[in-house]
Amino acid sequence: QRRVHGHPVGEILSKLPIYMTSDAKLTGIVEAVRAIHKCLEGPETTSSESKHANSMRDTTLEDAMEGLGSGMADSPTPSRNKSLGADAMLPIFIYCLLLSNVPYLWSEAEFIQDFMRDSQARGHQGYCMVTLQSALVFLLQRASGGTIVRPNI
Repeated sequence: QRRVHGHPVGEILSKLPIYMTSDAKLTGIVEAVRAIHKCLEGPETTSSESKHANSMRDTTLEDAMEGLGSGMADSPTPSRNKSLGADAMLPIFIYCLLLSNVPYLWSEAEFIQDFMRDSQARGHQGYCMVTLQSALVFLLQRASGGTIVRPNI
């Protein structure tokens, strides 16, 4: 099982192709985003073991950002007392997407977008969808050497 910091984020994302409806696929994306948030914003405690775990969490996030390149390592690392912002969320989401090895990921995102209700486009579900789309654009740009080319689907 691919687990990111103790959460099965890669496993959640890898199930996207088996879901038959756009609602189920969107729910998978939302679950993955929530799992990342839960992992990175763990409860604040004062034990030395917890401080070490938080230090390791921050280091691993920075490593993921550096691995993605393009200046993402300069993005702020979330602290235990702050909400996880998009600047920190996107690189770790991209990392998890890469771990998941979802085939035809662009097509999966297009399917979700095509059948997404207007009410889903607002709020947290919309945020999660935009996070997925931003991750895909970033990956396409990196793969094409800086030029975004929409894949033939």
